[in-house]
Amino acid sequence: MFAQVALPLPLSEPFTYLIPSHFDGKMDAGFRVLVPLRKKIVTGFVVGLTKTSTISNTKEIIDLLDPYPLFSEEMLKLTQWVSEYYLCSWGEVLRAALPSELMITSQVWVRRRFKVHSSRFKGQETAVDIDPLVSGEGFSPRQRKILELLEDGKEKKLSWLTRNLKVKVLHADIYDLSNQGIIEIIERLGKPGVGIKYKRMVRLKNFTHTPEDEELLKSEIEILKKRSSNQTRCLELLLENQGELSADELVSQYKISPSSLKAMGKKGLVEFIRVEDIRESDWGLDLPETLSFDLNEGQRGILSKVKTTLESNIYSPFLIHGVTGSGKTQVYIETIKEVLKYGKQALVLVPEISLTPQIISRFKANFSDKVGCLHSRLSAGERFDTWRRVRSGELPIIVGARSAVFSPFQNLGLVVVDEEHDPSYKQDEPAPRYNARDVAVMRAKLNRAVVILGSATPSLESYCNAQKGKYTLCQLSERVDNQKLPPVKIVDLTGERKKGNRNSLSFDLSTLLKERMEKGEQALLFLNRRGFSNFVKCQECGHIEKCPRCDITLTFHRTDFSLRCHYCNYYKRAPELCPSCQGSDFMYKGTGTQKIEEELKRDFPTALMERMDLDTTLRKGAHRRILSDFGKKKFHILLGTQMITKGLDFPFVTLVGVISADMSLDLPDFRSKERTFQLLTQVAGRAGRGRQEGEVIVQTYHPEEWSIQLAAEHDFMAFYDKEMEQRRELGYPPFNHLILVIFSSRTQKEVTAYAQEFSYMLRKKAASEKHKQIEILGPAPAPLAKIKDQYRWQLLMKTNNITRTTSLIRNLLEQDKNSKTKKQVRIIINVDPMDML
Repeated sequence: MFAQVALPLPLSEPFTYLIPSHFDGKMDAGFRVLVPLRKKIVTGFVVGLTKTSTISNTKEIIDLLDPYPLFSEEMLKLTQWVSEYYLCSWGEVLRAALPSELMITSQVWVRRRFKVHSSRFKGQETAVDIDPLVSGEGFSPRQRKILELLEDGKEKKLSWLTRNLKVKVLHADIYDLSNQGIIEIIERLGKPGVGIKYKRMVRLKNFTHTPEDEELLKSEIEILKKRSSNQTRCLELLLENQGELSADELVSQYKISPSSLKAMGKKGLVEFIRVEDIRESDWGLDLPETLSFDLNEGQRGILSKVKTTLESNIYSPFLIHGVTGSGKTQVYIETIKEVLKYGKQALVLVPEISLTPQIISRFKANFSDKVGCLHSRLSAGERFDTWRRVRSGELPIIVGARSAVFSPFQNLGLVVVDEEHDPSYKQDEPAPRYNARDVAVMRAKLNRAVVILGSATPSLESYCNAQKGKYTLCQLSERVDNQKLPPVKIVDLTGERKKGNRNSLSFDLSTLLKERMEKGEQALLFLNRRGFSNFVKCQECGHIEKCPRCDITLTFHRTDFSLRCHYCNYYKRAPELCPSCQGSDFMYKGTGTQKIEEELKRDFPTALMERMDLDTTLRKGAHRRILSDFGKKKFHILLGTQMITKGLDFPFVTLVGVISADMSLDLPDFRSKERTFQLLTQVAGRAGRGRQEGEVIVQTYHPEEWSIQLAAEHDFMAFYDKEMEQRRELGYPPFNHLILVIFSSRTQKEVTAYAQEFSYMLRKKAASEKHKQIEILGPAPAPLAKIKDQYRWQLLMKTNNITRTTSLIRNLLEQDKNSKTKKQVRIIINVDPMDML
């Protein structure tokens, strides 16, 4: 038998391997295996079995890594669809569907070779190095440095060599030296990143919890009281805790000495067992949560429709368009209660990790220990244990970010995508470049499950699908408990400057903020840019510090007086003197959250505040701490980037201020108006969710901009109609699919030449196949023409036949893989991109 094995590499097809006879009948699709690949050993995934193979000298599978398949038939179908739709390899998708800690790869080690000569002294053999640096010729400077690093004769990791030589790739030099017999290459399997954790438990021996056993134990305790207080205390503790406690807990918390535990074991009073120690972290907020409340008429209507489809066991997609504060989350909770009655499982996706703590709290309050969470901020052990508990059925509900869409459910009945419009659901790097919302819809379809997309500002694509009848549209047009949507006032920043106000906060926003603080209420201030200033400019010569790796200015961070690139993470100390003219007069242009924080502390010295952006939430648990403290009213002002604009529900927030509504408008992206409308509507919806009414101030230099005006009026339908009209004229989604092709290389000449060649071949192939449903724009330099030392060009395709177009691209890439022009050019195919930069 032969196995088709998908490898986690950008390969067009699975590889064929021979199944060793000792694995006959033990292997099937979905298993994880170790296979040889050239000179390495890698983890692969069996995706099919065949009785014959047309390939000669087929290599054998080395090992079977699990006693059961990690992927069900449904997951194999889903991952295959993702690979075909998003133009990546099946193995890359399967790798993304597993915790990275499960992947095993080989590690390359190298060492210098020695010749062994017989020594005349006592007949012993001595290793004598024939030094190629002296006797050999034709070595490159890099190869000479490699040999110098290996001259001690010890084995070194290839990764250690690359770090010391400060290069990314050494394979060509290493294999050349190996072929000459000068160095030896050793392949070793790396260990999995994480495994099952165990803990040592102390348990009463032969104890059955009967009254008779308890009486006997109490008698033993009375006897021991005269001899050992430590052992007596231990038996009492075990009796109070169902006869079992962890050894670590007894020693550290209750101060029972290890010697006492050992003595009790010898007496036969206790026994020591090893049990699995589940690693889990509490990601919920440290706040009281309401278990449930009576649904209003709109919520009951939606729940009734969903219950009908659950009973029918058919694929049913719903789009809930509900204004902010209309109770969409409670609909999700009530729906999950129905799903659990059928013995099925539920997946809830949220776009941002910052949303996880509050929604986890809501679900924990209703479902207790049936809820788990999956996202990138978990530790490796927490992620691994949660994944296994989902697979075993122990956790029927998962709340998580986009990668949670691949959770290993065995009986999925419901998928919820909260804030379905959010661009965070789209992964851009690395492959697979999937949109978790669309993958969730396909997963529900394969499972004949219900999928609910929810948002106060649905994406145009989803709302168009609802209008066409592909999704069942459900409306929640009123807030719960008849709360009013907050009034929004637009402030013209040009007028503020004419009045002499140079601060970031307008007079209106400052006045209202002062009033709210005096009343003991809370405020959210939103600015979608972190750091202190966009750039630093020398006033004497005009010099601006730019990133040496990217075509972008460096952002000034006041907290550590640094200049940072937010694309490649380049960092340097901010100069005290201009590197161009040695001048000392600098101008700090633009505004970030750090600058706003400094102004607030100056103008409101008694107000307590916190800043929530990427810089302040790097530590594990930072999101939870900030939001928990805000919910407890430990501070009054929460200043943050877009992570505070959606999903948060705090009843004492009565003021929301948008520092600048123009940032997303200025981007060269056809979705800029949609993003602006969504951000403003979402952040405005954080105000007035309690007993006090809320108010919103939106600051802008473009007060007449229609997307801002309609957001202030909470008028989604007017925005939808106007934006759809423009999209129709230009042929943008939802009227066409987009495919963005990015070409990148360290050499501008190479990337330019190949981008033009690829464009020519694509147009030629489309014409030969009479593919008229495709429009090709470009190639041209990308808006960000250089990132991480890579020059970038791009090509944009519009098509109303996505299947045919992706097939055309796939065939072209296969034909062109040996192109001489390509050389070191990297190609990234992004299907349905959310970001055009």
